[in-house]
Amino acid sequence: ATKYMSSSFLNEFEEEKYAKYNQSIWYHVQSLHGIHHDDYNYEEIQEVIKGNLKTFVDVCSKGFNSSSRLLNKLGIDLGYSLKVFVSIIVMEAKLQSELNYALEAVIKHMT
Repeated sequence: ATKYMSSSFLNEFEEEKYAKYNQSIWYHVQSLHGIHHDDYNYEEIQEVIKGNLKTFVDVCSKGFNSSSRLLNKLGIDLGYSLKVFVSIIVMEAKLQSELNYALEAVIKHMT
């Protein structure tokens, strides 16, 4: 549900671009956590997520030690509405990745 969220600051995008934008962030975060989908073209991530936005997604999903200064700088560059929007997508994608690993561990333990 979260990966198809929309917000008023993205008014210039069409609905089709919302899905592409959100999916790119979602799949990029999951790929950072070791989950890869066979049916997704990962080259699309490079087209949609660029520069500071990609850095922001990486910092949010990995939690680097020096992230507070970097996040403040990116906050000015990206804008706070976009940061909140992307942060929610990142948190949900990361949670799903963690739940997948937890479920896999439970299944291995049960067999």
